[in-house]
Formats: sequence, structure tokens, C-alpha cells
Amino acid sequence: MKRIVMIIAVVTMTLILSSSLLAQRGMKCNMFSGRTAGETVTLKGEITNVLLPLAKFKSQGKEYTVHLGPIWYWKQENLKLETGAVEMIGEKEEIDGELNFYPSKIVQGKVEIVLAAESGAPKWMMGKGHHGQGGMRGCGGCCGRN
Repeated sequence: MKRIVMIIAVVTMTLILSSSLLAQRGMKCNMFSGRTAGETVTLKGEITNVLLPLAKFKSQGKEYTVHLGPIWYWKQENLKLETGAVEMIGEKEEIDGELNFYPSKIVQGKVEIVLAAESGAPKWMMGKGHHGQGGMRGCGGCCGRN
């Protein structure tokens, strides 16, 4: 009986863990979790709409959804992204026909917003962070994708 219960527990845990991993497939947490998943590029274009944690961005005739990180970080750091001309450094990815961009740095006029360290670790995962929690934490949907 104990053996059957143990087997059921192991199978259940395996299913839970594998479904969590599969659910994250395609979720771009590159700089948001410190993993580098793609080539870093610089794009110039125009921010057409901002609704944190996302923005719409047009560059080279293409429209991207920009994943900006957690809203609380933007509020905590008093950051603001305006519609208009912008240059962004980060990673781009296409998921199900949708173009996505994950910026590590945004330059708008004289304002420079750095969202990730050179290591790729997001600024909001370093130091004190959200609700005073220290150290590195997982993405947890901060990318704007769950």
C-alpha cells in the first residue's frame, strides 16, 4: 500500500513539474530571469501605445509587443515611457506569429531606462526588490507573459 501511494506521489509530482515547464515554453523571460535566449539587437522606431507592463512599438514596418517588466518596478523607480520616437536594445522573438521585444535598455530623447544589468539579470530581481524581498527571484509573470 505504501509503495502504491509513493508511486502515485512521484507520478503526480512529475506531471505537475512537466506541465509547469511546458506552460513556460515560449515564455520569454530572457533578461527577466537572467537567461539569454536570443541575439541582442538595437531597434529604432516609435512607441505607439503604453499600458504597463506592455507597450506597442513600430520599427522597420513591423509592430512589436514590448514586455517591460513588473509594474511595481516602474512605479518604485519612477520610470515613465512615452509614446513617440525611441531606441531599444534587447531581444526579439516571434511567438505564434506575434512579434515580441524584451528590452534591456530604452533610450527616449535624453532619458535612458536600463532594465537589465550586463549579465542579463533584470534590475527588479537585484537587491531589495518588490516588497523588500532580496536576492534573485524567478520571472513569475513579470515579463507580461504567463
